[in-house]
Amino acid sequence: MIIRKIYFLFIILTMNALAFDKESIDKSKAIWTNPVVNLYHQFFLMEAFRPLNVGLCEFENSDYQNWINLNSIADPISKELPTDYDPDNDSDDIFNIGYKANIDHLLCGSTENYHANIIKAYQGDSSDPLNIKSFNKYSLGENILDARRNINIYNEKTDSNPYGEIEYDFGVFSYSWQAGLYQASTRSSIEEEANEVTVDSISVIDAKIVYPNLPVGAVHEMYSSKIKHKIGGNGYGTITSFVWGNVNFSLANNGLTHGVYHDGIPDIVRTVNFAYNNEYLLYQATYTTTPSSPYVGSNKVTDENICLSRSNFWIYVPDNLGYGVYNINGDLVAENSGITVQYSQETSQGIWNGTLNLNPTGLGIPTVCKNMLDGSIASSELCNGSYGYQNIPLFDVPDGTILIDADNNEYYVRQLKPRTTYAVVEMTNCSDLDIEETLSTPDHKSFVYLEGEIPPSGALLFNQFADKSDFDILYGGKVYIANQDDDGDGILNFLDAFPEDPSKSKDDDYDGIADSEDSNINQTTPAWNKLLDKELFSNYSH
Repeated sequence: MIIRKIYFLFIILTMNALAFDKESIDKSKAIWTNPVVNLYHQFFLMEAFRPLNVGLCEFENSDYQNWINLNSIADPISKELPTDYDPDNDSDDIFNIGYKANIDHLLCGSTENYHANIIKAYQGDSSDPLNIKSFNKYSLGENILDARRNINIYNEKTDSNPYGEIEYDFGVFSYSWQAGLYQASTRSSIEEEANEVTVDSISVIDAKIVYPNLPVGAVHEMYSSKIKHKIGGNGYGTITSFVWGNVNFSLANNGLTHGVYHDGIPDIVRTVNFAYNNEYLLYQATYTTTPSSPYVGSNKVTDENICLSRSNFWIYVPDNLGYGVYNINGDLVAENSGITVQYSQETSQGIWNGTLNLNPTGLGIPTVCKNMLDGSIASSELCNGSYGYQNIPLFDVPDGTILIDADNNEYYVRQLKPRTTYAVVEMTNCSDLDIEETLSTPDHKSFVYLEGEIPPSGALLFNQFADKSDFDILYGGKVYIANQDDDGDGILNFLDAFPEDPSKSKDDDYDGIADSEDSNINQTTPAWNKLLDKELFSNYSH
């Protein structure tokens, strides 16, 4: 919500049988490559803040403090330059170098992947802003993704100003699909006379990231926000969100279309106004479905005010979205597979015995009315409009569960998209908070697109999996000492992309082929469709 780390629940693996051997399945199979993505239940409220939260957390977990101003000629640890170095007579950019850091992305609620980040941190002197760049080029099955973050920190966050004064940009680009999948920008600025911090944030998401069965480019979500925070006090703001593309799937069955936004009509426009103090957040959402569509009725709804705790949360896994269900070959089971299994699990209501219907992302778990304070089961009547109650899956099938059908076929279950749910508390907790008028939020023209080449790097210098190598599929927990030369080729580890092979040292296009053997040294870089000629998000508001 506000800049801070979120700690996620770890679920102990439970297995109903021991024959399914995940470890023997090829690492390129979906059972390995499908990433874990941590989501929010109050997504339309949280998503505008999530990219910045994740980015700051990942930088804090990158060990950048020890590698600021890393360069190609100084000792990488002491940063002492040779005594004969003359910057005025050196045309090389000695600071165009990064280091590899293997970050546990799930600690920050980010999308899981096994590939190291390339980090480049620079600060001229203590009065200059700190700049950190992160590059994470990784594979998702056969698809190559390029995730980049850039942050400039002018003033660090404090207790009185939890936003600091920063510029933050983030982008995820798919080379296989030649499309951007995620784009985010955040700016926080201090207005000295008003003793106030203003935070502008926007993100656009291709729903392919969350719903893997959708084609790329078919459905998008946009979240744009403005926050006004009194230094040392409370804050308020507005989040505007849009979803577009999904309604056209149903229209297409009848040979109709109302156009895919940006050139047509959005599915949903939502405005969320909120106010907060250190402990609670009060919000109200107004949304309109398919405004002005000639084929689908339009409806405007204003929800009741909701009071959330900012510190208490619980987690569940949404069915038909949050799981990965795999066959013995490590592939996702088919959509509408018709596979059924008998299953038994203890719940707070006693033992549930019944049939699960297996699909690639779900299990057909029954829903019950739950208290959004803590996830406890409540009377079904309370979900007919009572404050703080919603229908939620009765239970979560534990990560690692093996299910067996009537023919003794085995299926493996992973929890891929757990949802963090902030506790809905009594309205009296928010009695001193007032929701202000809707603020104007930024549009897509405020994006900064992270393009250009990834800086060269050498060996892995930091590894959060050093003490848990079993979880480190690519690197096995390894980490190298920067100013040593493990393979004895005369190139120190921090410059050696192949620190255990004396015949190789450089791989500046990150394709796994040493430059000395590579006939095509070419760094493909993102090519964003920027749509700067379109006024995308100014036509609909509440």
